[in-house]
Amino acid sequence: MKYKFRSLNKVTDRVLISQLFFRKKSSEGNSGIASVYIDRNPTCRTWTKDTKYKLKSGKLIFVKNDHKHGVINKYVYVEKTGQMYQHSWYLSQHFNKSYKLLNDGRWHQIEMHVYPHRSKGFCKIKIDGKTMVDVKMHRLFHMKLEHLMATMLH
Repeated sequence: MKYKFRSLNKVTDRVLISQLFFRKKSSEGNSGIASVYIDRNPTCRTWTKDTKYKLKSGKLIFVKNDHKHGVINKYVYVEKTGQMYQHSWYLSQHFNKSYKLLNDGRWHQIEMHVYPHRSKGFCKIKIDGKTMVDVKMHRLFHMKLEHLMATMLH
């Protein structure tokens, strides 16, 4: 998905610009796989049956390298959604304040590239050609693909 965006107001609260889902919204409370907000860094998400990170610790955890989730030098926030752990990956800790990159009154080109797959998945979000978050989900889901497809079709 590629689009242009401009904000003429100073936004300091959570305001969603766009979000890509591969499941229906009511599916166990999961968020979209890719999200872009005005007040924070873009987000890519992964899901697993287990996690080595603290749940909802109140602040993001810096991760130098996590091959399982396909991330390098990112911050993560983890929460349990149904039977899965949802990992939200960010470039930095920037929330609920004016995010100058998108809050400067200029037009910006936003690109969201998502391919959900059990072994070859990825999520990449670019703003004005610069990669803001890039997750190569070697194992996006630790569940059978048939279960994932059934969830997507409901």
